Amino acid sequence: MNESKAAANFLKKLTGDWLRLDEDACSEVSVNTQMRTPDGQPDIQITSSREMVIVEVKVDAPVHPGQIPNYRKILKILKDSRRVRTCLVLLTRFDSRLRPRDKPDFAVHWYKVADWLSEADKGLREKTSKYLCRQFLGFMRGRGLTMDHVGKEFVPGIQAISSFRAMLEHALGELDIRKLRRSAWVSAVGCHFHIGRRFFWVGIGFSEPSELWLTEFRRVSRKWIEVPDGGSLDLAKVGFFDLPNKEDQIKLLKSFIRKETAGRKRPRS
Repeated sequence: MNESKAAANFLKKLTGDWLRLDEDACSEVSVNTQMRTPDGQPDIQITSSREMVIVEVKVDAPVHPGQIPNYRKILKILKDSRRVRTCLVLLTRFDSRLRPRDKPDFAVHWYKVADWLSEADKGLREKTSKYLCRQFLGFMRGRGLTMDHVGKEFVPGIQAISSFRAMLEHALGELDIRKLRRSAWVSAVGCHFHIGRRFFWVGIGFSEPSELWLTEFRRVSRKWIEVPDGGSLDLAKVGFFDLPNKEDQIKLLKSFIRKETAGRKRPRS
């Protein structure tokens, strides 16, 4: 309603050029989430007077067997009853290996959505629109769903991450914490470790690489659940990067780990 030109362009790209709306038609478009039906609960449902789009959203989880065929049933019912054109879109972080019967009409990656929103942001007129767009882009960066150009800083950056993890392991070793395991995901790097029967993770997330986190987990119904209120340390604010040598940096890491693990009561399992 407020940014019809940007909306029409974004919906066109999201559906692989299938949904082509003029700016006036955008005011008639409705977007609903998590609508329950007998054949499933589509993540996003986009409806206009003549079109219906279902968007199945995945981040790290795979597409469940039968999920796409069930959504096609929903679309067929709507197509027959309302006589609308239909489209099924799959939004994922990575490519999904799907059987022919499980393939959508169009598949798109999260980083492309981020690219489209970044481009749209340049032409937005309303302050609220710009705020929402930038907030969502920030959320996607935090989840590791964006992709930027890689420059020459890549090599020293990777070397620095490797050195930092080595420092964490050395600090844990000097604290006589032996049961540790390296961990790395798309969005974070660090170490898991045990102190007695307690289980922790310490490391950094790539969305805020200067923030060091220490989180405790507890076992609930055979799953590890994060204990709320994990401790954090802003490495930039405490001058970690300005310390003259690695020994002083390791000393600071040890102090943080010792404080956060000693100051926590063991949760009930």
